[in-house]
Amino acid sequence: MTVFDPSGNNATSVMTLVVLSDGTPPQVLRVEVREVEGYIDPTGTFTVHFSEPLTPPSPEAVHLLCNGREVEKSMKLSSDGLLLNITLFDPLPKGSQVTLSLTSAIEDLTGTPLHPNSFNFTVWGELEVLNFSPARVNSSGEVRLTFSNKLTSVEGATLRLGEKERELPWQINGRNITVTLPEAPPGEGTIIIHRVVDIFGQNLTEVEVPYSVPPATSHTEGGGGGGGGAIYIYLISIIIAAAALLTAAVVRRKKRA
Repeated sequence: MTVFDPSGNNATSVMTLVVLSDGTPPQVLRVEVREVEGYIDPTGTFTVHFSEPLTPPSPEAVHLLCNGREVEKSMKLSSDGLLLNITLFDPLPKGSQVTLSLTSAIEDLTGTPLHPNSFNFTVWGELEVLNFSPARVNSSGEVRLTFSNKLTSVEGATLRLGEKERELPWQINGRNITVTLPEAPPGEGTIIIHRVVDIFGQNLTEVEVPYSVPPATSHTEGGGGGGGGAIYIYLISIIIAAAALLTAAVVRRKKRA
């Protein structure tokens, strides 16, 4: 509306009309949070989308529980009243169970309450080695390591014996890493997996597996033992042959007599 005074000056007045719904309860359309393969980020922000504008909810209208305990948070409603952003004060414990509850204390612009909703989430867990086999590597073959989360990359694998280090072939399959030992050089050492990264971006700088292979039995010693046995048998043969000759000589003397 534009109004003119006697001098010809004018002023414009603008009025915004908000058309309210017919009393249909507001609905939660979806809840967004950073998620990877069904697991949420422990530092993520929750964004709730509603079907119609809301009045700013009180802190008591929204509950965020972690393993059954209330989580400290802040909330902010968007200017159009359709989005509610929930920000955490502290990261959630890894591997924890989280429940977001939206109560009927949340209302739209007509005062119609929201139908209560609850959403459950699981926070992704810490990256760690669960086990490896064999428990102590002492021969050639394969070493298999199993991790808590699915893996995306490995920087490399090496065998460290003393001050020497040699590269080893490796392969990723889901949560497992298989390292191949083409040979088993003797010595006490360590198999090292370098920079293991999981699907959540977490990484382990080094994972170590003990390695121990005793020195092989000396061929010289084995040959010496075999040679000693051969000499012994040879001497026995000489003694038997000498006894036989002596017996033959005695028999000939008796015949002459």
